[in-house]
Amino acid sequence: MSEFHESVTRKNLRRAFIEEAITCTKYQIFSMLAKQAGYDDISRFFLEAADNEKEHAKIWMKWYWDGKYPDIKHIMSDSMSIENQEGATVYPEFAQTAADEGFEHIAELFNLISKIEQEHEKTFKKLALTISDDVTPNPDGTYDWECSVCGCALRQTEKPDYCPVCANEKVFFFKRPR
Repeated sequence: MSEFHESVTRKNLRRAFIEEAITCTKYQIFSMLAKQAGYDDISRFFLEAADNEKEHAKIWMKWYWDGKYPDIKHIMSDSMSIENQEGATVYPEFAQTAADEGFEHIAELFNLISKIEQEHEKTFKKLALTISDDVTPNPDGTYDWECSVCGCALRQTEKPDYCPVCANEKVFFFKRPR
């Protein structure tokens, strides 16, 4: 097992995943551009090719993780780490470089995206609480649940199906630590 983790093959699996993921995104953008230019057939093929590239990426990711996907707690932790790195380090450094080189507009874009990545991290942290086993229930066995959109707090045993305050379709509830 440790031989695999140190191998060039595993490094190549990571590189293959990155290449397929990048190509998938490019083809999604190319599909949009082809559609805007009036080439629906080309647009559809780019979407089909993008789906193929995504499937290839899934194959490489799975084998990178020893033939099985990581569990939900691992991917939540990994996602928080990625968003933290992008929001706190990567994009601020890119912004500084762009500013130093006189590309103020691009520097501002990097700074704005940095803030979005920080919000993603906060959201992932809240989502991680929905699957956390270490959130202690209230003495009566209920949990304090918070709406991700409006902050509505509900106390009940099971995760709420909807928010009675905002009724937003994209709402999720997370367990609030006591």
